[in-house]
Amino acid sequence: MELWQEWRFAVRAGDRLLYGVFDRVVVVRDAEGRALQADLLDFKSDDVPPEGVAARAAVYEPQLRAYREALEASLGLPASKIRARLVFLRPGLPWYLTMDALAPTT
Repeated sequence: MELWQEWRFAVRAGDRLLYGVFDRVVVVRDAEGRALQADLLDFKSDDVPPEGVAARAAVYEPQLRAYREALEASLGLPASKIRARLVFLRPGLPWYLTMDALAPTT
């Protein structure tokens, strides 16, 4: 298992160059070092009330999708093996990016 913190990236995904900084990524690897799955966390310090988190999460959805795509390209993993989450520090609510849309955790 690996932990990446504040990990800068620049990768090609198709005909696009994706770049940024992953806040946190946990990568699970097999005995040969191949990535099996990853957990991507993107922390947000927005001061948003609990009832406004869904709307704010939607604003960040394109960024989180791009970050997940960059992780796919970096690790050679399909999106289904990458759990991407926004974590709002205030009010402390994580939101998961599913294949279709952002959704609150349960």
